[in-house]
Amino acid sequence: MPAKRSTRWKSPALTTPPRPDGVIHIDLTVAEESIQKKAVVYDDEDAHYDTISAFIKSMRGSDPDATMYWLAKMIHAGEDPRYIARRIVVHCRGGCRFG
Repeated sequence: MPAKRSTRWKSPALTTPPRPDGVIHIDLTVAEESIQKKAVVYDDEDAHYDTISAFIKSMRGSDPDATMYWLAKMIHAGEDPRYIARRIVVHCRGGCRFG
């Protein structure tokens, strides 16, 4: 992590006021602001894999509406765009058909 980004990471966390018991509580919102990246949020641990699986199956089944739905869900959850792109490339290497 570059030093400049590291400094930005500390700023919001250090400016969070302590609770009455003296403990500084850093919640998800403060952490996201600190690292300036949204945390990937799914309902449970398997939801990440279920979502990417449904995305790939919708591409394989040539269902553009479902593909866009699952893509939007992953983007909204904060999935890394590079991960999504890699999965699309892997799918296409298996035999994409256009037209």
